[in-house]
Amino acid sequence: MAKNDKKVTEAVIHVGERSIIRQPRLSEKALSLNSKNKYVFTVEPTATKLQAKRHLEALYGITIAFINTVKMQGKARRYGKSHGRTKSYKKAIVTLTKDSKKPEALEAA
Repeated sequence: MAKNDKKVTEAVIHVGERSIIRQPRLSEKALSLNSKNKYVFTVEPTATKLQAKRHLEALYGITIAFINTVKMQGKARRYGKSHGRTKSYKKAIVTLTKDSKKPEALEAA
């Protein structure tokens, strides 16, 4: 193996292993990206791009070309007299390859 060659390993999700992927995001903006072969998922805030890519490929059986991640801050909300914030989260915007199939969870959407 040359110095610059990267070791490629397949991700296998074992039974009982905690998944990095929380859920697909089904907002209007996320659904409008589907026509561009892009899908949006909420992931663990500590997850890296490579971890998210491997888990998504193993979970949905898709082939990912690019992955972009964004940390979203929680919004300030009022509940009567009290003030608070919604949870912060991290989302992954996934671009699939042209020959990849759609994720089954998003086919109905």
